[in-house]
Amino acid sequence: MKSIYSLLLLITSIISILLFSSTLGIRTKTLKKFKRQNIIISKIYYPVKGLRYEKIIEEVKSKNLKSYRKNLISGGSVKAKFHLKPLQIPKPKKKICQLSSRDFYWIINIKYTLPQWKNRHLANQSLKKRWDKYLKRLIKHEDTHRDIFLEGAKAIHDYIENIPPYPLGKKDKNCLKYVSKVKDKILFIFKTYERKNLAFDLKTKFGLNNRLLL
Repeated sequence: MKSIYSLLLLITSIISILLFSSTLGIRTKTLKKFKRQNIIISKIYYPVKGLRYEKIIEEVKSKNLKSYRKNLISGGSVKAKFHLKPLQIPKPKKKICQLSSRDFYWIINIKYTLPQWKNRHLANQSLKKRWDKYLKRLIKHEDTHRDIFLEGAKAIHDYIENIPPYPLGKKDKNCLKYVSKVKDKILFIFKTYERKNLAFDLKTKFGLNNRLLL
């Protein structure tokens, strides 16, 4: 009897994980396409074990994933890291510096951090509904953060595909200044979309309401 109960718990957990993952709206084909476009999306989960509303709020709040402000209880986050392989300094041709898209290796890692309610199968139906409603809102919010970073990736891609040439100045001995300007421009684009994500959080005020699970 005990083994049957354990098996049921295992099946319930597997089903919950599958349903939880599918709600992210990121299909396998889409992920592969993103990877070809220098983007990797990953997900990590932290456990929530409470069986009472107050305990769940306490656990979610303790994560404080939104570092720009204390006492937020959004419970999730989407962060991105940009990596650019050092660029080779091109040789000028007829006193013109020019990089092409083939000279770049770059990648953006977008990482979700989301809660996973381990004891959902033991909770009452009322709390389950509140949790499901909260999780749906949370994922929708975090998906918007992802989409903003994807817009940033497209902006970087478009810039790299159409980098303007740089005429050497009188004091320029090589294309070092040109490469430095290109790198600064790419990092500026990425930082712009980081700021857009922060602005989105400030505008929506997601996580400021202590009655989060309603």
